[in-house]
Amino acid sequence: MTGDSLVGERVGQPRSADAIRVAGVSRTFTTKTGSVRALDEVDFDLGEHQFVSLLGPSGCGKSTLLRIVAGLDKPSSGSVHIQDRPVSKPQTQLGVVFQNPLLLEWRTAMKNVLLQAEARKMDRAEAERRAMNLLSQVGLEGSEEKLPHQLSGGMQQRVAICRALLHDPEIILMDEPFGALDALTRDQMGVDLLRLWERGKKTVFFVTHSIAEAVFLSDRVLVMTPAPGRISLDLSIDLPRPRRLRVRDSREFSMYVREIRSVLEASGVLVEDPDDAEEES
Repeated sequence: MTGDSLVGERVGQPRSADAIRVAGVSRTFTTKTGSVRALDEVDFDLGEHQFVSLLGPSGCGKSTLLRIVAGLDKPSSGSVHIQDRPVSKPQTQLGVVFQNPLLLEWRTAMKNVLLQAEARKMDRAEAERRAMNLLSQVGLEGSEEKLPHQLSGGMQQRVAICRALLHDPEIILMDEPFGALDALTRDQMGVDLLRLWERGKKTVFFVTHSIAEAVFLSDRVLVMTPAPGRISLDLSIDLPRPRRLRVRDSREFSMYVREIRSVLEASGVLVEDPDDAEEES
């Protein structure tokens, strides 16, 4: 990669401040049948340049928490700060990627990426240069003029990631971005994402259902309980970087996976033998 890389070179400097700080966040929804508590007193922080995954079962409040961090929803109590600034409205300085790539079907890959530039009134020539470079970095060189229906699911998600990175955000929020992809494409997307992250000075907050994915990608894994969601484990991942897929074959990787699985088993999320669980109860 040349010095013109859009995401720059990652530097090994100590963190000076928290990129994200979540303090005592709870969220209760009112439904026709009564109140539903989705989150309960959630506390954690993310250091600058960290890759942190949020892992938990369906319905535990992961996506709700990400939306609160992004300022797209408000907590019932507690607070969120991004780079020491309180979050009280949508945070436009962030990059956000959802499970669905949300591409406009009538716009090419390049023009979908440039939606970000149009919304932010960025200089057109500079935005096009950045978009071309980003698409090249994720393996889409030569596909710039293809429409979404001409792209695979993985390629569409790469376009969505490029769109989220176009304005060079310091913090990226990702809500199960690979959840709809097949296993092989998901592995490749993880490798591609780490390549982008390792070249840049980004903080990534990544929501996932997959234990192996969380361990492979992350500096830390936050594990949530079933609803109402709380943080039951904050696990530091000490595996060598840059990460290669073969690290999944290591003893250390397996130990991290087992530790997380044991926490999920203890909370009742994973039950290997239902008959044993009934006997214990």
